[in-house]
Amino acid sequence: MSDLVYLKNLMTDPRCTRQRDVWSNISGTTVHRRDDGLYQYNGPSDGALAIFVWGSNRTVPPVQDVSVGDVVFAKFTPADASCDVESSTIVLSGDGWVAARRNILTNMSLHFSNGASVTLERCAHYTPETWEKVREMYETGSLELPYFDYKTMPLGGGYSS
Repeated sequence: MSDLVYLKNLMTDPRCTRQRDVWSNISGTTVHRRDDGLYQYNGPSDGALAIFVWGSNRTVPPVQDVSVGDVVFAKFTPADASCDVESSTIVLSGDGWVAARRNILTNMSLHFSNGASVTLERCAHYTPETWEKVREMYETGSLELPYFDYKTMPLGGGYSS
């Protein structure tokens, strides 16, 4: 008999319909809500763009609910945008998405290169245990991306080990 393991995406807004905080090393960053309810984040042409997907930079210390060892995921367009995840090690990535494991407790944001204009489409936050199951489901083809929410979880709503 197999044990049923319940998986949970810890993000409260996995479909990115809430505007995120942004930062840039120079002025000129803009954000606007698109007709589909998602937000487009535009960095200055000669400055970096950081999007605080998994917390806020408006408090001291910054609000970050992601523990060391947890894995975060973000999907964005355009798919060829070059990005990195602050305070983390990238564990998987593809065209227009990245998954990273948090290394240290400090600011954590999605960083894009100069002049980036990106739309955040999906995001996730997983415990290490959930991430291992999500990664396995992705690698075996049960998930199209290492991501799920209430609309994209495979039939059955969990993972049978």
